[in-house]
Amino acid sequence: MNKFLSIIPARIGSKGIPKKNLYPFHKKPLIEWTIEASLNSKYIDKTIVSSDSNEILDLDLNFCKHKRSKKLSNDSARSVDIVLNILDEETSLNDYEYLIFLQPTSPLRTTSHIDSACAKIIKNNTDSLMTVREISNGVLKTFIHDGKDGLRAGFDKEFPFMPRQELPKAFMPNGAIYITRIKSFLENKSFMSKNNSFMVMDGNSSIDIDNLDDIRHAESVSNFKKS
Repeated sequence: MNKFLSIIPARIGSKGIPKKNLYPFHKKPLIEWTIEASLNSKYIDKTIVSSDSNEILDLDLNFCKHKRSKKLSNDSARSVDIVLNILDEETSLNDYEYLIFLQPTSPLRTTSHIDSACAKIIKNNTDSLMTVREISNGVLKTFIHDGKDGLRAGFDKEFPFMPRQELPKAFMPNGAIYITRIKSFLENKSFMSKNNSFMVMDGNSSIDIDNLDDIRHAESVSNFKKS
């Protein structure tokens, strides 16, 4: 059986927008869009919200609550450590094969996106999958400082001198969906394994909320999509 568990990280602190995860997006707290997308997935059997805030954990939705420690609620807390803490504390999760990490700052990532990603990782039989957006492959021509007094290619040494049309496509993680086999995650302490796959999402669906301008942009885009 392919059992999927989702984890939604949602601390109350935020520099860009105070209480960002509770900020109203189309008249609902921002995090509700991600929780509902997870709860409505035909693949996900359990949805866990991890937070240091009772205000978030008391939202009237049918998810499992994980009260996060202060140590894992500051600006430097790593997502990997949050997940490891949950897997260590919740022994009932041993039966799950896949973990889906869903950040609440991607409100335009839908249940359909989640289900498509789940279907793809099963079909491809990979150990991990992440969603990405395509970016200009011109970035592959980048040089970086060599640590002495010169430059070296940031990627393949041939890329800076190739015509752009001959360069491979380039992608950036959009932060919307990370899926990993739990066994692989525990072994590698990473959401990305060597045996990986990806799913491309369009730019609008990939919007990540960091500040109020992002909120306005996402609301404008989603209004347009509904009309």
